[in-house]
Amino acid sequence: MTTPNPISELLTALDNDPQLEEALRQRILTRELLDLPQKVAELADTVARMAEMLDRRLTAVEERMDDLADQQVATNERLDRMDERFDRVDERFDRIEDEQRIMRGQLNNLTGSDYERKVVRRASRLVRRHLGLRNATVLVAINRPDGDTIANLLNDGADRGIITEDDAEELDRADIILRGSSPEGEDVYVVGEISITIDDNDVDRASDRAGILRTASDTTTHAAVIGTSISDGNLDRARARDVTVIIQNE
Repeated sequence: MTTPNPISELLTALDNDPQLEEALRQRILTRELLDLPQKVAELADTVARMAEMLDRRLTAVEERMDDLADQQVATNERLDRMDERFDRVDERFDRIEDEQRIMRGQLNNLTGSDYERKVVRRASRLVRRHLGLRNATVLVAINRPDGDTIANLLNDGADRGIITEDDAEELDRADIILRGSSPEGEDVYVVGEISITIDDNDVDRASDRAGILRTASDTTTHAAVIGTSISDGNLDRARARDVTVIIQNE
């Protein structure tokens, strides 16, 4: 006699009766577990839709990035062209500034040369008034080649070794050299620098060049600067270097 097996019988019954199987499933499982396959399917569908939407958005972003990249390239090209134009404008301004500097330099040279000529014409009276020299004669000045007097003094001094060739060349650059007589009747030289605005270089050059001529000639030699203005500092510098300052307006 076969012993009944309730489990086998139940399984057989479930296989033969779907309604019984569903009733048993609902009895054993919770509603949440029963609904889980549906929810999983819905979630999968939602994930798929989100993935598709995200893909579309990423595609749109990529297309937008491509557009922006193209726009940036075009912008950079325009900026490069603008830079080139600005460079050309800068070059033009540089040329204009250079031309203006040249013109200002030429104008200053013309103005300075004109002033220097006026001073040379009055030089004898100026040194008489400021240095007390009589019968002063201009030996060297603008548009007046060096006479034999100064050239011979420099050559002789260089030959005797009391001045150098560099010293002689330095004195050759003097703006004006005069020779006159002191009240006592002694020969006196004046080495001058002429500048509309007297600066420290004018003072130093006048002093140094007068020293060279004093050494070469063994004769009293005054240093002088002649111009329309001088700063207080350079006026003190001139006093310290024993340089006579002559203010002569145009």
